[in-house]
Amino acid sequence: TDPSGTDDRYVADSARIHDTAVLHPPVVVAPDAVIGPNAVVGPSTAIGQNATINAGAVISRSVLDADVRIGANATIADSVVGQRGRVGAGAVIDAETTDVRVGDTIHRDVRLGAVVADGARLDQGVVVTPGSLIGPDAHVHPGSFVDGNVGEGVEVRR
Repeated sequence: TDPSGTDDRYVADSARIHDTAVLHPPVVVAPDAVIGPNAVVGPSTAIGQNATINAGAVISRSVLDADVRIGANATIADSVVGQRGRVGAGAVIDAETTDVRVGDTIHRDVRLGAVVADGARLDQGVVVTPGSLIGPDAHVHPGSFVDGNVGEGVEVRR
């Protein structure tokens, strides 16, 4: 933990990182965050205040906002999880490389995962395809598969 950032790793003093967890810089871990045993975080990852990453979870090239909870053995790549977002045990949010158009500009070979908005909940074993958007306070039930957009407050069952 180097608050000066010289090793591309910042871990707040009040964060709790299990001895067997692995941090791959660059990585930022905010105050009161908890990273459990055998979790792997980074590279290019920011963990928000009071976020919890449980045992064996793998988070890479992603941003987890404040009060996020990630279940054991979940995998999240190239994604954003908003405030109070929940990703259950064994859930998978994967990424792929694609071209992304923003207005008239095309960005080539961008790694793209998913966006899980504030208060959204993905239960155990959920699989989310790259490019999906999960709206605020949506609830995706256990074992469901998401391919595309889920609106605000919508419930998804298998």
